Amino acid sequence: MFTPRADRHSQIIVRTNRYSVPVRLLGKRVRVVLHASQLVVYERHGKAARHERLIAKAGCRLEPGHYLEALIREPGAFLGATALEQAGSADKFTPAHDARWDQARKVHGERDGTRALIEALLLGRRVPHEDLVAGWLPPCGPGP
Repeated sequence: MFTPRADRHSQIIVRTNRYSVPVRLLGKRVRVVLHASQLVVYERHGKAARHERLIAKAGCRLEPGHYLEALIREPGAFLGATALEQAGSADKFTPAHDARWDQARKVHGERDGTRALIEALLLGRRVPHEDLVAGWLPPCGPGP
């Protein structure tokens, strides 16, 4: 068990590896239980995050969902976010997400289109993924 403090990047360090935590935990201590294949982060009120455990040293495992509240204020940072790259590699940011993002940017412009996608991803915390994606059809914006 470990009790690291979340840094200004919303990350904790456990055995030389960095793991993201929700931005609400910035500057706070969390309790971490390290299992053989996963790492579970707890805050005062329950489980805050779970990650597949990194075995190599100095690795980084980031979850885009941990950063959404911060990215809604700075949507320009979304495109280059390391968490987004990792999500794409892990098939958590799917072609459906990409298509919706492209569509939203065409209709609303780069900044507002990206913000619309982030808002949809935030909604995805309360709505099943299948329902969220189904709601993306037909295209957003003004109809024909």
